[in-house]
Amino acid sequence: MYHKNFSREQIEECVRLGLPSTIAAKRLEVDRSTYTKYLKKYNLPSIRVYKPWKEIQKEELQACIDLFYGENRACKLLGISAGNYRHEMHRHGLQSPHTDFSNKKWFENLSVCEQCQKQKCTIPPICGKCRKRAKCNGVKAALVKWKGGACSICGYNKCVAALDFHHKDESQKDFGFGGSGYGYNIKKLLPEIKKCILICSNCHRALHFPDKHKAMIEICENTTVTALTFLQQGV
Repeated sequence: MYHKNFSREQIEECVRLGLPSTIAAKRLEVDRSTYTKYLKKYNLPSIRVYKPWKEIQKEELQACIDLFYGENRACKLLGISAGNYRHEMHRHGLQSPHTDFSNKKWFENLSVCEQCQKQKCTIPPICGKCRKRAKCNGVKAALVKWKGGACSICGYNKCVAALDFHHKDESQKDFGFGGSGYGYNIKKLLPEIKKCILICSNCHRALHFPDKHKAMIEICENTTVTALTFLQQGV
């Protein structure tokens, strides 16, 4: 790959101005790694900007522990970085419950999900699986309403769960909507929905198995006759 050649004076100017590597690289219109190589080449120091750590009260950290918040969620709530969070936890002699796997007390104290009554939930009142399922159901309901809310073949519109999205051209299909398909970002879902038509489950099965319909009926009839014969003999 072609790289620009910079003199020592150009690199020294960035160092003299106190520019961090990322900003200096943007100024010179090169990658950060290229700028770092020139610093080593001319034996110049790299400028690092350290943000002062924010002091957090022990009560705030203890509240996050009592709520069984993980590191990422606690950092967002407190508005600090992960390094700042670990430093304050160590300063106050605390430990996150999610990393203390030697002590299973934190897991035993978790409440049971109110919906499925099976999974433990770190963020009450429902577990992560039920929360994801509810989100997918809400996304599907919104998409069904956006596509008209009824089967485009027979007009069925009583239950959202009985409506499916059928791809008009299978060769253009990027992903399906079964399982966690509705968990994708809306920007990824909309282009895929535009390739589909909204139909009910019965019409969907009929579209996918048009040639097997007669064969399945014959199999069912033969099975029914055999079963009736067996029952009559048993009687």
